[in-house]
Amino acid sequence: TDQLKTKGIEVGHIFYFGDKYSKPMNCAVDSKDGKKTFVKMGSYGIGVSRLVGAIIEAKYINEKMKWPLSVTPYDAVIIPSINKKDKTNLEKSFKVYEYLKNNGIDVLLDDVDEGMANKFKKHDLLGIPYQIIIGSKTTGDSFEFREIDKDSKLINLNQILQILRN
Repeated sequence: TDQLKTKGIEVGHIFYFGDKYSKPMNCAVDSKDGKKTFVKMGSYGIGVSRLVGAIIEAKYINEKMKWPLSVTPYDAVIIPSINKKDKTNLEKSFKVYEYLKNNGIDVLLDDVDEGMANKFKKHDLLGIPYQIIIGSKTTGDSFEFREIDKDSKLINLNQILQILRN
């Protein structure tokens, strides 16, 4: 027969407390023989912090992380190429940021003054699913836009907004 081998990670918890909490609260019930018995307690649930680890474990591929849209901290990140002598890209990035925020998109703006290679590596690890790159390929109202692990394309802000809304 066919066998499936895969990795797993524990995300649920079950804890048995016994009467640790029922005794101090004097929470008892009558047993069949008429004696008072302290209630035995337990709990179960999903560990939120374990879910984060499980998502990373499942989605981290080829040194890139991509959060599922349902749990991503941001929908997109704006990555401008910053030049100390020319603030054009940084100014454009602020305008794109405001436009997207005003249209209900959760967006992060990386205004750190560091090389683009470092920024790309950092954001591939952070896992925000969409990147808006403001640099040498930016022309007029068209911006380099890419989904992690896919090729970038040059599209305008309205097209970017439509993709991020879906």
